[in-house]
Amino acid sequence: MSAGAPHLKPIVLVPVRHRLTTDGDTTSTVPNPIPRGLYESGHSTDASARKGAGVPPLAYFCIRILVDYPDQIHSLGSHRIRCQPQVLRALSPSAFGDIDAPARCLCKLDPRLWSVIAQVYSDLPKELRNYHIPLGDRHLPLLQAIPSTPSFALITVLNLARCVSDETSHALKSLHALCALDLSQTTISHLGIRHFAPAIASEPSDTRNGTRGLRILRLCNCREITNQVIGAVSNFQLLTILGSYHS
Repeated sequence: MSAGAPHLKPIVLVPVRHRLTTDGDTTSTVPNPIPRGLYESGHSTDASARKGAGVPPLAYFCIRILVDYPDQIHSLGSHRIRCQPQVLRALSPSAFGDIDAPARCLCKLDPRLWSVIAQVYSDLPKELRNYHIPLGDRHLPLLQAIPSTPSFALITVLNLARCVSDETSHALKSLHALCALDLSQTTISHLGIRHFAPAIASEPSDTRNGTRGLRILRLCNCREITNQVIGAVSNFQLLTILGSYHS
């Protein structure tokens, strides 16, 4: 581009998703851009903070290698190690800058790194036992692939009150670890629930098939919910609480 030429924005191509509607027609939707987490902007800060801090412990390098494979850690067996604050600080100075208060800002901690820490340490500080992640985070599907073990279970409690509809509910189907879901005060109907419900009622051990592990579903003040919701939730074999009323 020559000097003085008008600034032109680059053309960006995005994938188009095709979705089958209830009447059999195919519709195309352009997905919203995947939001960047605060932890992504903190990588440069962490790198500069580590300069001059000396050589990190060996456990630091081992955990860094595992960050890309949080869904494979269960293959290492049931053995876990004791928490080491100095390793946490080396892993993420922005999140663990104060060793005496190691979890002041988990929003700056990569969710994959959190899941690795939660699986390899035996005495995890209570501040690290809960991690809040946006539904649109790019790493959420990977975290959903982590299987439950006797020492680790990823339980997802999701509150989408006033935030979901029949058109957007299909995004919930990939949340395989979902345990409790609140869809109160939304316009969702039984058709929207079918979008993320398991397709087959058999083989309850197959956790990869949609939200098969859902146990609590709250549908309070959902005006579009009728008696047809009973059929829509019939494939949730572990569902024990279904809350639905109109005030």
